[in-house]
Amino acid sequence: MVYSGLPDIEDDDFSFFQKRIFALSGIHLASTKRDLVRARLIPRLEHLGMSSIREYRSYLATLSSQDGEWQLLINQITTNKTDFFREPGHFKYLLEHFLPRWIQKNSSSGNAGPAKLRVWSAACSTGEEPYTLAMVLDRAIGRSHNFEILASDIDTKVLQQAANGVYPLHRLPEIPADYHSRGVVKGQGEVKAWFKIKKDMKSHIQFDRINLIEHNWEKWGRFDIIFCRNVFLYFQQETIQKIVAGFGQALNSKGILILGHSESLRSQSSTWDSVGPSVYVRTGTEKRDPLAAAPAPSLAAKVPAHAPLPVSSNLGNAVASSAKKRVLIVDDSATMRQLLSLALKPSPLLEVVGTIGDPREIHAAIERLRPDVITLDLKMPHMDGCEVLEQILPKFPIPTLVISAVTLEEGGQVLRALELGAVD
Repeated sequence: MVYSGLPDIEDDDFSFFQKRIFALSGIHLASTKRDLVRARLIPRLEHLGMSSIREYRSYLATLSSQDGEWQLLINQITTNKTDFFREPGHFKYLLEHFLPRWIQKNSSSGNAGPAKLRVWSAACSTGEEPYTLAMVLDRAIGRSHNFEILASDIDTKVLQQAANGVYPLHRLPEIPADYHSRGVVKGQGEVKAWFKIKKDMKSHIQFDRINLIEHNWEKWGRFDIIFCRNVFLYFQQETIQKIVAGFGQALNSKGILILGHSESLRSQSSTWDSVGPSVYVRTGTEKRDPLAAAPAPSLAAKVPAHAPLPVSSNLGNAVASSAKKRVLIVDDSATMRQLLSLALKPSPLLEVVGTIGDPREIHAAIERLRPDVITLDLKMPHMDGCEVLEQILPKFPIPTLVISAVTLEEGGQVLRALELGAVD
Protein backbone atom coordinates (compact mmCIF):
# COMPACT_ATOMS: atom_id res chain seq x y z
CA MET A 1 0.00 0.00 0.00
CA VAL A 2 1.29 3.46 -0.94
CA TYR A 3 -0.04 6.57 0.79
CA SER A 4 -0.69 9.78 -1.13
CA GLY A 5 -1.21 11.74 2.13
CA LEU A 6 -0.87 11.34 5.87
CA PRO A 7 -2.97 8.60 7.51
CA ASP A 8 -5.33 9.63 10.28
CA ILE A 9 -4.14 9.35 13.88
CA GLU A 10 -6.73 9.45 16.66
CA ASP A 11 -6.05 10.96 20.08
CA ASP A 12 -5.77 7.58 21.82
CA ASP A 13 -3.44 6.27 19.08
CA PHE A 14 -1.13 9.26 19.45
CA SER A 15 -1.21 8.83 23.25
CA PHE A 16 -0.20 5.18 22.80
CA PHE A 17 2.85 6.10 20.72
CA GLN A 18 3.74 8.95 23.09
CA LYS A 19 3.85 6.55 26.04
CA ARG A 20 5.61 3.72 24.23
CA ILE A 21 8.32 5.91 22.70
CA PHE A 22 8.93 7.56 26.07
CA ALA A 23 9.22 4.18 27.81
CA LEU A 24 11.52 2.80 25.11
CA SER A 25 13.83 5.77 24.59
CA GLY A 26 13.02 8.63 26.97
CA ILE A 27 12.02 10.80 23.99
CA HIS A 28 9.10 13.08 24.82
CA LEU A 29 6.71 13.60 21.92
CA ALA A 30 4.84 16.84 22.58
CA SER A 31 1.36 17.26 21.13
CA THR A 32 2.94 19.42 18.40
CA LYS A 33 4.72 16.30 17.11
CA ARG A 34 1.45 14.66 16.03
CA ASP A 35 2.05 15.24 12.30
CA LEU A 36 5.66 14.11 12.65
CA VAL A 37 4.52 10.78 14.14
CA ARG A 38 1.96 10.32 11.38
CA ALA A 39 4.56 10.95 8.67
CA ARG A 40 7.25 8.81 10.27
CA LEU A 41 4.95 5.77 10.64
CA ILE A 42 4.09 5.55 6.94
CA PRO A 43 7.15 3.39 5.97
CA ARG A 44 6.24 0.78 8.60
CA LEU A 45 2.60 0.71 7.48
CA GLU A 46 3.65 0.32 3.86
CA HIS A 47 6.17 -2.42 4.70
CA LEU A 48 3.63 -4.38 6.73
CA GLY A 49 0.77 -3.81 4.26
CA MET A 50 -1.40 -2.12 6.85
CA SER A 51 -4.17 0.34 6.07
CA SER A 52 -4.15 2.51 9.20
CA ILE A 53 -2.18 3.63 12.24
CA ARG A 54 -4.82 1.98 14.41
CA GLU A 55 -4.03 -1.36 12.78
CA TYR A 56 -0.30 -0.85 13.39
CA ARG A 57 -0.98 0.05 17.02
CA SER A 58 -3.04 -3.13 17.48
CA TYR A 59 -0.22 -5.16 15.94
CA LEU A 60 2.36 -3.66 18.31
CA ALA A 61 0.14 -4.46 21.29
CA THR A 62 0.46 -8.19 20.47
CA LEU A 63 4.29 -8.17 20.48
CA SER A 64 6.64 -9.03 23.29
CA SER A 65 8.89 -6.28 24.63
CA GLN A 66 11.85 -8.01 22.96
CA ASP A 67 10.39 -8.05 19.45
CA GLY A 68 12.53 -6.30 16.83
CA GLU A 69 9.60 -4.20 15.61
CA TRP A 70 10.00 -1.93 18.64
CA GLN A 71 13.53 -1.08 17.50
CA LEU A 72 12.25 -0.38 14.00
CA LEU A 73 9.66 1.96 15.54
CA ILE A 74 12.41 3.84 17.40
CA ASN A 75 14.43 4.07 14.18
CA GLN A 76 11.44 5.68 12.45
CA ILE A 77 10.71 8.24 15.18
CA THR A 78 14.22 9.44 16.03
CA THR A 79 15.55 12.55 14.30
CA ASN A 80 19.10 12.46 12.94
CA LYS A 81 20.56 15.77 11.79
CA THR A 82 24.32 16.22 11.95
CA ASP A 83 27.38 17.46 10.06
CA PHE A 84 31.14 17.06 10.10
CA PHE A 85 32.72 19.69 12.38
CA ARG A 86 29.27 20.75 13.58
CA GLU A 87 29.46 23.43 16.28
CA PRO A 88 33.22 23.81 15.67
CA GLY A 89 33.72 25.90 18.80
CA HIS A 90 33.79 22.62 20.71
CA PHE A 91 36.73 21.30 18.72
CA LYS A 92 38.46 24.65 19.12
CA TYR A 93 38.01 24.30 22.90
CA LEU A 94 39.59 20.82 22.78
CA LEU A 95 42.55 22.09 20.79
CA GLU A 96 43.20 25.26 22.80
CA HIS A 97 42.32 24.18 26.33
CA PHE A 98 41.55 20.57 27.15
CA LEU A 99 44.04 18.65 25.01
CA PRO A 100 47.13 20.75 25.89
CA ARG A 101 46.41 20.14 29.60
CA TRP A 102 45.77 16.47 29.01
CA ILE A 103 49.05 16.15 27.11
CA GLN A 104 50.95 18.05 29.81
CA LYS A 105 49.57 15.78 32.50
CA ASN A 106 50.03 12.50 30.62
CA SER A 107 53.47 13.14 29.12
CA SER A 108 55.29 13.15 32.48
CA SER A 109 58.06 10.64 32.95
CA GLY A 110 56.20 9.06 35.86
CA ASN A 111 53.54 7.55 33.62
CA ALA A 112 54.07 3.91 32.67
CA GLY A 113 53.66 3.71 28.90
CA PRO A 114 51.72 6.06 26.64
CA ALA A 115 48.41 7.27 28.02
CA LYS A 116 45.15 6.61 26.19
CA LEU A 117 42.49 9.29 25.78
CA ARG A 118 38.96 7.87 25.93
CA VAL A 119 36.03 9.69 24.28
CA TRP A 120 32.34 8.81 24.10
CA SER A 121 30.17 10.16 21.29
CA ALA A 122 26.88 9.35 23.01
CA ALA A 123 24.54 10.19 20.13
CA CYS A 124 26.68 9.61 17.07
CA SER A 125 23.87 9.43 14.49
CA THR A 126 25.36 8.64 11.05
CA GLY A 127 28.95 9.00 12.29
CA GLU A 128 29.99 12.54 11.43
CA GLU A 129 30.76 13.47 15.06
CA PRO A 130 33.03 10.51 15.95
CA TYR A 131 34.85 10.75 12.62
CA THR A 132 35.42 14.46 13.22
CA LEU A 133 36.78 13.63 16.66
CA ALA A 134 39.06 10.96 15.21
CA MET A 135 40.53 13.40 12.69
CA VAL A 136 41.04 16.13 15.31
CA LEU A 137 42.60 13.78 17.86
CA ASP A 138 44.78 12.07 15.27
CA ARG A 139 46.18 15.47 14.31
CA ALA A 140 46.53 16.74 17.87
CA ILE A 141 47.78 13.78 19.91
CA GLY A 142 47.96 10.73 17.69
CA ARG A 143 51.73 10.82 17.20
CA SER A 144 52.52 10.36 20.89
CA HIS A 145 49.37 9.13 22.62
CA ASN A 146 46.71 6.62 21.75
CA PHE A 147 43.01 7.39 21.78
CA GLU A 148 39.78 5.46 21.41
CA ILE A 149 36.23 6.58 20.70
CA LEU A 150 33.02 4.83 21.65
CA ALA A 151 30.29 5.92 19.23
CA SER A 152 26.76 5.00 20.21
CA ASP A 153 23.17 5.69 19.25
CA ILE A 154 19.75 4.21 19.99
CA ASP A 155 18.94 4.03 16.26
CA THR A 156 20.38 0.86 14.72
CA LYS A 157 19.83 2.07 11.15
CA VAL A 158 22.04 5.14 11.53
CA LEU A 159 24.66 3.06 13.34
CA GLN A 160 24.97 0.86 10.25
CA GLN A 161 25.49 3.95 8.12
CA ALA A 162 28.03 5.30 10.59
CA ALA A 163 30.06 2.10 10.67
CA ASN A 164 30.11 2.08 6.86
CA GLY A 165 31.71 5.55 6.83
CA VAL A 166 30.69 6.50 3.27
CA TYR A 167 29.20 9.92 2.45
CA PRO A 168 28.15 11.89 -0.66
CA LEU A 169 30.94 13.99 -2.11
CA HIS A 170 28.96 17.25 -1.87
CA ARG A 171 29.44 17.05 1.91
CA LEU A 172 33.24 16.96 1.74
CA PRO A 173 33.55 20.78 2.17
CA GLU A 174 32.22 20.34 5.72
CA ILE A 175 35.66 18.88 6.53
CA PRO A 176 38.50 21.47 6.54
CA ALA A 177 40.99 20.79 3.74
CA ASP A 178 43.81 20.21 6.27
CA TYR A 179 42.19 16.90 7.21
CA HIS A 180 41.50 15.45 3.77
CA SER A 181 44.80 13.68 3.14
CA ARG A 182 44.82 11.83 6.47
CA GLY A 183 41.09 11.41 6.92
CA VAL A 184 39.25 10.65 3.70
CA VAL A 185 39.46 8.94 0.32
CA LYS A 186 37.50 10.18 -2.70
CA GLY A 187 35.72 7.59 -4.80
CA GLN A 188 36.70 6.85 -8.38
CA GLY A 189 34.74 5.67 -11.40
CA GLU A 190 31.25 4.47 -10.47
CA VAL A 191 31.62 5.78 -6.91
CA LYS A 192 33.12 9.15 -7.80
CA ALA A 193 30.13 10.91 -6.18
CA TRP A 194 31.13 9.54 -2.77
CA PHE A 195 33.98 9.65 -0.26
CA LYS A 196 34.85 7.35 2.62
CA ILE A 197 36.64 7.68 5.93
CA LYS A 198 40.11 6.13 5.95
CA LYS A 199 40.76 2.94 7.89
CA ASP A 200 43.28 4.69 10.14
CA MET A 201 40.49 6.92 11.45
CA LYS A 202 37.93 4.12 11.72
CA SER A 203 40.36 1.93 13.66
CA HIS A 204 40.00 4.21 16.71
CA ILE A 205 36.20 3.95 16.81
CA GLN A 206 33.87 1.26 18.15
CA PHE A 207 30.20 1.57 17.22
CA ASP A 208 27.48 0.13 19.46
CA ARG A 209 23.83 0.63 20.34
CA ILE A 210 23.33 2.30 23.72
CA ASN A 211 20.03 3.49 25.14
CA LEU A 212 20.86 6.44 27.40
CA ILE A 213 17.90 5.87 29.72
CA GLU A 214 18.99 2.32 30.59
CA HIS A 215 22.13 3.46 32.49
CA ASN A 216 23.97 0.17 31.90
CA TRP A 217 27.22 1.86 30.93
CA GLU A 218 29.59 0.25 33.46
CA LYS A 219 31.08 -2.20 30.96
CA TRP A 220 32.44 0.71 28.91
CA GLY A 221 34.60 2.08 31.72
CA ARG A 222 35.37 5.76 32.27
CA PHE A 223 35.93 8.54 29.77
CA ASP A 224 37.94 11.74 29.54
CA ILE A 225 35.42 13.42 27.21
CA ILE A 226 31.71 12.79 26.63
CA PHE A 227 29.93 14.41 23.69
CA CYS A 228 26.12 14.39 23.99
CA ARG A 229 25.00 17.17 21.67
CA ASN A 230 21.51 18.15 20.58
CA VAL A 231 19.94 15.18 22.34
CA PHE A 232 18.37 16.77 25.41
CA LEU A 233 16.09 18.79 23.12
CA TYR A 234 13.95 15.65 22.94
CA PHE A 235 13.92 14.79 26.66
CA GLN A 236 12.02 16.08 29.66
CA GLN A 237 13.96 17.62 32.54
CA GLU A 238 13.66 14.59 34.83
CA THR A 239 15.10 12.33 32.13
CA ILE A 240 17.93 14.80 31.47
CA GLN A 241 18.88 14.90 35.16
CA LYS A 242 19.12 11.11 35.34
CA ILE A 243 21.24 10.87 32.19
CA VAL A 244 23.56 13.69 33.28
CA ALA A 245 24.02 12.04 36.67
CA GLY A 246 25.10 8.90 34.83
CA PHE A 247 27.53 10.91 32.73
CA GLY A 248 29.05 12.27 35.94
CA GLN A 249 29.78 8.72 37.07
CA ALA A 250 31.16 7.74 33.66
CA LEU A 251 33.65 10.64 33.50
CA ASN A 252 37.17 10.57 34.89
CA SER A 253 37.84 13.10 37.64
CA LYS A 254 39.10 15.73 35.18
CA GLY A 255 36.72 14.78 32.38
CA ILE A 256 34.45 17.13 30.45
CA LEU A 257 30.87 16.86 29.20
CA ILE A 258 30.01 18.69 25.97
CA LEU A 259 26.41 19.49 25.04
CA GLY A 260 24.88 21.24 22.03
CA HIS A 261 25.08 25.03 21.88
CA SER A 262 21.32 25.31 22.44
CA GLU A 263 21.49 23.15 25.59
CA SER A 264 22.74 23.94 29.07
CA LEU A 265 22.98 22.58 32.61
CA ARG A 266 21.93 25.81 34.32
CA SER A 267 19.31 23.92 36.32
CA GLN A 268 22.12 21.69 37.66
CA SER A 269 24.59 24.47 38.48
CA SER A 270 25.21 23.02 41.94
CA THR A 271 26.61 19.87 40.32
CA TRP A 272 28.23 21.12 37.11
CA ASP A 273 30.40 24.14 36.24
CA SER A 274 30.57 25.71 32.79
CA VAL A 275 34.17 26.00 31.54
CA GLY A 276 33.56 26.70 27.85
CA PRO A 277 30.84 26.97 25.18
CA SER A 278 28.36 24.35 26.50
CA VAL A 279 31.36 22.53 28.05
CA TYR A 280 30.97 21.31 31.63
CA VAL A 281 32.97 19.74 34.45
CA ARG A 282 31.64 18.42 37.72
CA THR A 283 31.51 21.12 40.37
CA GLY A 284 34.87 21.68 42.03
CA THR A 285 36.89 19.81 39.40
CA GLU A 286 38.61 22.91 38.10
CA LYS A 287 39.56 24.00 41.61
CA ARG A 288 41.06 20.61 42.39
CA ASP A 289 42.94 20.45 39.10
CA PRO A 290 46.35 22.15 39.39
CA LEU A 291 46.63 22.28 35.61
CA ALA A 292 43.46 24.33 35.37
CA ALA A 293 44.97 27.18 37.35
CA ALA A 294 47.93 27.49 35.00
CA PRO A 295 47.68 28.74 31.41
CA ALA A 296 47.45 25.81 29.03
CA PRO A 297 50.15 25.54 26.37
CA SER A 298 48.77 25.95 22.87
CA LEU A 299 48.91 22.97 20.55
CA ALA A 300 50.27 25.31 17.91
CA ALA A 301 53.10 26.46 20.19
CA LYS A 302 56.50 24.87 20.67
CA VAL A 303 56.11 21.61 22.58
CA PRO A 304 58.58 19.21 24.22
CA ALA A 305 60.11 16.39 22.20
CA HIS A 306 57.97 13.74 23.90
CA ALA A 307 54.74 15.55 22.98
CA PRO A 308 53.08 15.38 19.54
CA LEU A 309 54.36 17.45 16.67
CA PRO A 310 52.85 20.93 16.56
CA VAL A 311 49.51 21.33 14.90
CA SER A 312 49.79 23.53 11.82
CA SER A 313 48.41 27.03 12.08
CA ASN A 314 46.06 26.14 9.24
CA LEU A 315 44.25 23.78 11.60
CA GLY A 316 43.28 26.55 13.96
CA ASN A 317 42.36 28.78 11.05
CA ALA A 318 40.19 26.07 9.52
CA VAL A 319 38.30 25.55 12.75
CA ALA A 320 37.96 29.26 13.33
CA SER A 321 36.81 30.00 9.81
CA SER A 322 34.10 27.34 10.02
CA ALA A 323 32.95 28.57 13.42
CA LYS A 324 30.44 31.06 12.00
CA LYS A 325 26.79 30.03 12.21
CA ARG A 326 25.23 29.81 8.76
CA VAL A 327 22.03 31.88 8.64
CA LEU A 328 19.12 31.54 6.21
CA ILE A 329 16.70 34.50 6.14
CA VAL A 330 13.07 33.76 5.20
CA ASP A 331 10.88 36.84 4.69
CA ASP A 332 8.56 37.91 1.86
CA SER A 333 9.69 41.54 2.26
CA ALA A 334 12.77 42.37 0.18
CA THR A 335 13.40 45.34 2.46
CA MET A 336 13.44 43.14 5.57
CA ARG A 337 15.71 40.61 3.89
CA GLN A 338 18.14 43.39 3.03
CA LEU A 339 17.98 44.98 6.50
CA LEU A 340 18.56 41.66 8.27
CA SER A 341 21.47 40.84 5.97
CA LEU A 342 23.06 44.21 6.71
CA ALA A 343 22.45 43.87 10.45
CA LEU A 344 24.05 40.42 10.62
CA LYS A 345 26.97 41.10 8.27
CA PRO A 346 29.33 42.68 10.90
CA SER A 347 28.92 39.76 13.31
CA PRO A 348 32.04 37.57 13.68
CA LEU A 349 29.77 34.69 14.71
CA LEU A 350 27.22 34.75 11.88
CA GLU A 351 27.26 34.40 8.10
CA VAL A 352 24.17 34.93 5.96
CA VAL A 353 24.32 32.12 3.40
CA GLY A 354 21.03 32.88 1.68
CA THR A 355 17.70 34.71 1.68
CA ILE A 356 14.37 33.60 0.24
CA GLY A 357 11.11 35.50 -0.23
CA ASP A 358 8.83 32.59 -1.09
CA PRO A 359 8.40 30.18 1.85
CA ARG A 360 7.54 27.38 -0.56
CA GLU A 361 11.22 27.31 -1.51
CA ILE A 362 12.48 26.63 2.01
CA HIS A 363 12.99 22.87 1.69
CA ALA A 364 15.18 23.28 -1.38
CA ALA A 365 17.06 26.16 0.28
CA ILE A 366 17.80 24.08 3.40
CA GLU A 367 19.04 21.15 1.32
CA ARG A 368 21.25 23.45 -0.77
CA LEU A 369 22.57 25.84 1.89
CA ARG A 370 22.57 23.64 5.06
CA PRO A 371 21.94 26.54 7.47
CA ASP A 372 22.64 26.34 11.22
CA VAL A 373 20.01 28.98 12.03
CA ILE A 374 16.87 30.26 10.28
CA THR A 375 15.17 33.63 10.75
CA LEU A 376 11.49 33.43 9.88
CA ASP A 377 8.70 35.91 9.20
CA LEU A 378 5.24 34.90 10.44
CA LYS A 379 3.03 36.75 7.95
CA MET A 380 3.81 35.65 4.41
CA PRO A 381 1.73 34.75 1.34
CA HIS A 382 1.31 31.11 0.26
CA MET A 383 2.45 29.81 3.70
CA ASP A 384 2.58 31.61 7.02
CA GLY A 385 5.44 31.10 9.45
CA CYS A 386 3.58 28.54 11.55
CA GLU A 387 2.92 26.41 8.49
CA VAL A 388 6.62 26.63 7.63
CA LEU A 389 7.57 25.48 11.14
CA GLU A 390 5.14 22.56 10.92
CA GLN A 391 6.73 21.44 7.68
CA ILE A 392 10.45 21.93 8.28
CA LEU A 393 11.14 21.15 11.94
CA PRO A 394 10.11 17.46 11.86
CA LYS A 395 12.59 16.91 9.02
CA PHE A 396 15.15 19.65 9.73
CA PRO A 397 15.43 20.39 13.49
CA ILE A 398 17.24 23.68 12.87
CA PRO A 399 17.01 26.47 15.49
CA THR A 400 14.51 28.93 14.04
CA LEU A 401 14.13 32.50 15.30
CA VAL A 402 10.91 34.33 14.46
CA ILE A 403 11.46 37.98 13.44
CA SER A 404 8.09 39.49 12.62
CA ALA A 405 5.87 42.46 13.35
CA VAL A 406 2.70 41.37 15.16
CA THR A 407 -0.08 43.18 16.97
CA LEU A 408 -1.24 42.39 20.49
CA GLU A 409 -4.30 40.68 19.02
CA GLU A 410 -2.01 38.37 17.02
CA GLY A 411 -0.26 37.07 20.13
CA GLY A 412 -1.84 33.67 19.62
CA GLN A 413 0.19 33.25 16.45
CA VAL A 414 3.38 33.94 18.41
CA LEU A 415 2.48 31.36 21.04
CA ARG A 416 1.66 28.88 18.29
CA ALA A 417 5.08 29.44 16.71
CA LEU A 418 6.78 28.77 20.03
CA GLU A 419 4.71 25.62 20.58
CA LEU A 420 5.76 24.38 17.15
CA GLY A 421 9.44 24.73 18.08
CA ALA A 422 10.61 28.28 17.33
CA VAL A 423 13.44 29.07 19.76
CA ASP A 424 12.36 32.68 20.38
